[in-house]
Amino acid sequence: MLSGGDVDELVTLWRDAFGLDALSIGQGFGFAATARVVDVPEAWIGTHRRLVHLDPSAEYLRRSPRDVFHVAEHHVPGELMSAFSGKWSDAMIGILHSPFGQPIYYALYRKDGLFDADEVEALRFLQPSFERALAAWSALVAIESPPDESTERALGRLVTHARVELPQGTFTWAPRAVEALSAVAETTLTTAAVRRIERALLAILRAGGGRSHRFAFGLRAETVWLPRVSRNEQRALVLLLDDPQPAVDADAPLLAMLSARQRTVALATAQGASSREIAARLGVTPETVRTHLRSVYRALGVRTRLELANLLAPR
Repeated sequence: MLSGGDVDELVTLWRDAFGLDALSIGQGFGFAATARVVDVPEAWIGTHRRLVHLDPSAEYLRRSPRDVFHVAEHHVPGELMSAFSGKWSDAMIGILHSPFGQPIYYALYRKDGLFDADEVEALRFLQPSFERALAAWSALVAIESPPDESTERALGRLVTHARVELPQGTFTWAPRAVEALSAVAETTLTTAAVRRIERALLAILRAGGGRSHRFAFGLRAETVWLPRVSRNEQRALVLLLDDPQPAVDADAPLLAMLSARQRTVALATAQGASSREIAARLGVTPETVRTHLRSVYRALGVRTRLELANLLAPR
């Protein structure tokens, strides 16, 4: 089952990973009454409905349903483009195929700056994962349900990103990346400090990637594998998020229900640590950590890491 909170988390992840200012997702093209619409001005919704016949993205996605319509790369008729430019600088539109009738359309908007080629490619690559996550009736119900503010999660603001070539370990940073990272660290990062960050990221990628890494100064890295260049060469997109460690109440009365090891796992999980990171701290296997975590969930009556973090947040 997929809950409204899960959809809220997916929406937040999209916003932060791609640096979005607004988005919509729902069955059917355009701003359907049942779509989940986040921070899209009513004026733009009305304008798009009036000029929807001029929108080339619908026909493009009908012909290329596995692609992404990137506004900056396509011709958009004058009147619609003029209205679009008054609100946004760029957008990406795509389809998530659903086993329940109409496909799910999404539109991702940015007010300042264009989506770069890596971001477009990462979105194309991630679409099958999103489809699998939403391939349930409960997903459609959750999309159409009003957002539940109690389940929203601030996953972090996108600070910068880098493309990594493997096996060489070559980093191509976004423009002004060092300045952006220094602002989060609240100190000017030296070349040596940036190299240490790169080495930590390479260690994650060479271990298989697919997991978060939290740096000491409130920076979190998420890795996304891009399609292979060749049999022996791989590329990855690293998203660096400003994500201070969540506060937890270490003296919460509920923790008295847990064993000492379960309390340690519960607190670390609520603060955003992965099972692999907790295992490394405790000198156990990730599966052992997951076993403890399942016991914690049963004891505290929660089902997800997000619910656990909310439960242990300071009151």
